[in-house]
Amino acid sequence: LRPFYDRAQEFDLGAIGDLEKASVIYDRQGKELGRMYVQNRRPVTLDEIPFYLVQAMTATEDSRYFKHNGIDYFGIFRAAFRNLRKSGARAHGASTITMQLGRDAYGLKGGLERKITEAFLARRIEKRISKAKILELYLNRIYFGEGYHGISSAAEGYFGKPVKDLTMGESAILAGMPKSPNAYSPRRYPSRSKERRDYVLGRMVIEDMISAEERDLWQETPIRTAAKVTEEEWSNYVYEQIRQRVVDNLGNQRALSGGFHIYTTIDSKLQAAAE
Repeated sequence: LRPFYDRAQEFDLGAIGDLEKASVIYDRQGKELGRMYVQNRRPVTLDEIPFYLVQAMTATEDSRYFKHNGIDYFGIFRAAFRNLRKSGARAHGASTITMQLGRDAYGLKGGLERKITEAFLARRIEKRISKAKILELYLNRIYFGEGYHGISSAAEGYFGKPVKDLTMGESAILAGMPKSPNAYSPRRYPSRSKERRDYVLGRMVIEDMISAEERDLWQETPIRTAAKVTEEEWSNYVYEQIRQRVVDNLGNQRALSGGFHIYTTIDSKLQAAAE
């Protein structure tokens, strides 16, 4: 195991919070006109995230999150037992939220060797960073499909609202997505998304986070998503003029990943009428 331990020591934990942030363009009334990004992400603090979303995520992805030290040994044995019982079927994993954060932050790839490195890295992360901060980094980093990176972009993209305004049902939908973001898209596959949401709500009951009555109420709630806004719906002329000016002043890389707020004198209604 020594080579995997040594590799896990090489990663700079100081860089684990480094995230590309989309730069947002606003019109004169403060309405969003568009974004410039490599990855569509707008980080938020844990205080802005509803507690029931955190509960939904941990119940689904890592139910022992607040009890383990980065490695869920109980989960490993459970996964191994399931895999032995279902020989030839899809293998069950045992990655904790901390292990997933390390994998995503440092781009770890591979099979068993990657898992071992992840485990050693997760122990380092848990010794250095608090549980709350790990959750914040995880929720801001993970991918939710359709180009949305991080929980804030997913909330705005799928439901047209800030993450703090998500309902429990919407939170359960997003909490169920990391396993397969594209397959559980509430916009593209609402029936699959509902099944996954209902599973997450059931997990929350098992973990004594919500009552059976609350679960039933949200399982009966229909899924409603916001219309997807794409670059094609913004004025190509205006967007390109703004992009060129920003890049001239900041440089392309900073403009795409610096998380700037770009305010313009454009009046969206007048621009639309002119076009």
